[in-house]
Order: sequence, then C-alpha cells, then structure tokens
Amino acid sequence: MKRSVFIMMTILLSAVIVISCRQTVQAQRESRVLADAQSVHIMEEEYETKVKEVLHANNLTNAGVMMTKVIYADGRREYTVKIHDRRLETLSADDRTKLLVQLSEIGFPLSECQISHLLQLTP
Repeated sequence: MKRSVFIMMTILLSAVIVISCRQTVQAQRESRVLADAQSVHIMEEEYETKVKEVLHANNLTNAGVMMTKVIYADGRREYTVKIHDRRLETLSADDRTKLLVQLSEIGFPLSECQISHLLQLTP
C-alpha cells in the first residue's frame, strides 16, 4: 500500500516537473520572439528616418513616406516604400532615377528582406 502511494506520488511529481519545464521553455521562446519583433520594429523606424533624411537632402521636405511590409511564413520580409510629393512631378527623369539610387543605397540590417521604392506622382 505504501509502495503504491509512493509510486503514484513520484509519477505525479514527475508530471508536474515536466509540464513546468515545457511551459518555461515556451515562455522563453515567446519572449525571444517578442524581443526580435521589437528590434525589427526599431530597425524599420530607423530605416524610415534615413529615407526622410535623403528626401530632405533632395529638397523634398514635405514628402510623405509610407512603408508597407509582407512577412512570409519562412521569415522573409518584403517592404514597399512609397514616396509621394507634388515636387516629384517637377523632377526630371534623371533626377528621379538618382533619387531612387540614393534610396536603394540605404542599408537595412536584415538580410532576408527585399525593399522596393516607388515614387508616387500625383495625377
């Protein structure tokens, strides 16, 4: 009788330990994912700031910047940066091309991402 109670208690305590360990590991994993997401968000904000600095340097101080992203299941990211300003229409095709080149030279720290820039001319 005492032996069966001891075995039952051992099994019960072992189950509690296993469940606790699994939940601790899962909580740590979720914490890492959240920290990664926050750091990526900071990188995105820094990138957008750099884009605005390039626009200011090209006398497009009132330009609007909209950055959209697609995150694929395998972790790849695809960004589209749309820039709109009435002054874009007054730029020559060469100046627009130079602006796009300057924007493409801005580095983004994530290697698994693709960034495209669109100059949106107002109709």
